[in-house]
Amino acid sequence: GVGVAYTLTVRDLPDTAADFARRIDLFRKWLARRGAYYDHWCIEWTKARRPHVHGMTFVDPARVGQTFPLDLVEAWLSLTEDLGTLPRGQHVAAANGIEGWLRYVSKHAGRGYAHYQREKDALPDGWQKAGRMWGASRSFPTTEYKVHLDKEGWFRFRRLVRSYLVAEARSSLHEAERRSDHHKAQMALKSLRYRRSMLSRNTRAVAEVRGLSEWAPQDVTEQFILYLGAGGHVRPD
Repeated sequence: GVGVAYTLTVRDLPDTAADFARRIDLFRKWLARRGAYYDHWCIEWTKARRPHVHGMTFVDPARVGQTFPLDLVEAWLSLTEDLGTLPRGQHVAAANGIEGWLRYVSKHAGRGYAHYQREKDALPDGWQKAGRMWGASRSFPTTEYKVHLDKEGWFRFRRLVRSYLVAEARSSLHEAERRSDHHKAQMALKSLRYRRSMLSRNTRAVAEVRGLSEWAPQDVTEQFILYLGAGGHVRPD
């Protein structure tokens, strides 16, 4: 189908988490009626302690016309008009592929509990038990790979992926500097610093089980697994 990415916001805080979840459910039912094959979404919190929804959906091309982005926003506005929702706070854009969304979800999942979008003490009163912070349609396609890694293989795999991600960020930084794009250069530098330290934690026990916390392309990770397999560090299930 045709990929569509969206960000949906509200001005005022809903009374309860259940109320906000109900609105999201009604919105997803609207998407289904408009020919959505599948969708995936997650909730984030702004520093002003307001929830907003990021999502991606794939829709039947025959059902997507020039008015679809406006229709999507109108559907959300009608569901949240009592919360003072404004059109300028919404964003809908075409999505050519899913990798950008996977990168975002990976970064979101890698945030620690101290992050303001995760810390329970930072949530409004009555929202400490906010329920599910993400969801996906049952038809959303998944692919599962199973491998058995010994401890040494696990450490080597993480280092390989980190080296790849650091090199990718360094390349982006050099390209931004070559183009004198100061904004992208700052973003690339921030990414480079984060990726260099993404496996580091103050506690050794935590550091040893730390995940990648950053999206790496599937073909790259598969190549690293094959490389480790050739050295006897990984056994396909």
